[in-house]
Amino acid sequence: MENKSRKKSITPKKRINNKKQAKKPNRLKKWLILLALLAVVGVLALGYVLINGADDDVIIKIPRGAKMENVEDSVAKYLGEEYASMVVGVMKTQKVDLSERNGAYKISKGMNPAKAARVLTHGGQTGIKLVLRHFRTKDQLAEFLAGKLDMTKKEFLNAFNDRDVQATYKLKPEEMIALFMEDTYEVYWSITPENLIDKMAGYYIKFWNQSRIEDAADLGLSPIEMMTLCSIVDEETSKVDEKGKIGRLYINRLNKDMKLQADPTAKFASKNFGLRRITSKQTKLRSPYNTYYVKGLPPGPIGTTSKQTIKAVLDSDDSDYLYMCAKEDFSGYHNFAVTYEEHQANARRYQKALNERGIK
Repeated sequence: MENKSRKKSITPKKRINNKKQAKKPNRLKKWLILLALLAVVGVLALGYVLINGADDDVIIKIPRGAKMENVEDSVAKYLGEEYASMVVGVMKTQKVDLSERNGAYKISKGMNPAKAARVLTHGGQTGIKLVLRHFRTKDQLAEFLAGKLDMTKKEFLNAFNDRDVQATYKLKPEEMIALFMEDTYEVYWSITPENLIDKMAGYYIKFWNQSRIEDAADLGLSPIEMMTLCSIVDEETSKVDEKGKIGRLYINRLNKDMKLQADPTAKFASKNFGLRRITSKQTKLRSPYNTYYVKGLPPGPIGTTSKQTIKAVLDSDDSDYLYMCAKEDFSGYHNFAVTYEEHQANARRYQKALNERGIK
């Protein structure tokens, strides 16, 4: 009897141990399956980040003091919230210091979020096109630049008006705008005002090579005087084929010690750039910029000018013209005259046309 009871007591214990041993492989199997699923999800997620490409070429700008949320908003604006979220997710793993990433960066079409994040965190800046058109004043120029670059109007004007900066280029305050020749340039969006001025000065110096300096001297002018003259020419006409003739006319007047009597200078002195008709009210203004009031050129350009205009005046044909008046057909061209009597006849026709159109 004792032997039978022992056998009975042993058998259940063995069964219990077998159950415990059976549970361990099941749990391990579940964990392995779970880890495999997580790996698959991770691979799929990583694959999505690596494969999902940008829809187009875009420039992402990171301003001074930007936060990660600003970058995400900027990317989302062009490439969608999902793409932006993935880009920023990768950026956060890299612990980037955005204070050192001020600039504009290009995300190319087809670039996946991982590569885009790499560009924004470690890539080099891309240059942007800066198209300088016609500006009459430094304030207009400053407002334009503040809208195109990562600088404020005040920051630019502080550098532009700095006497030490002006002395660097041997220019007077009234002459500084001459550095900004109308053209298309490539600059970094994050460029500082000081570096921008220096860059423009480099183009200015390169343009005014020895050959052009000598050509201007043959006409009795220095480079800055030629720039000032050309700024008046640009205000007189938009007709490229007439710029040289107008420039030569003013040079003839300078050589004869006559007042230029250029309407654009009277308008500039009035600060009313919307004027369509210059009257004695403007021509009598006591201003160094009003060439009806003073002899010679104004103290500086009355606006920006272009290489095209400068070349047109430097290459202009000699003439005896001393007078000009806008054509009465309002074509934008002018009637030129050698004598004052001929000029008066041209002026009367133009005044009559103004009156008939009710232009005051």
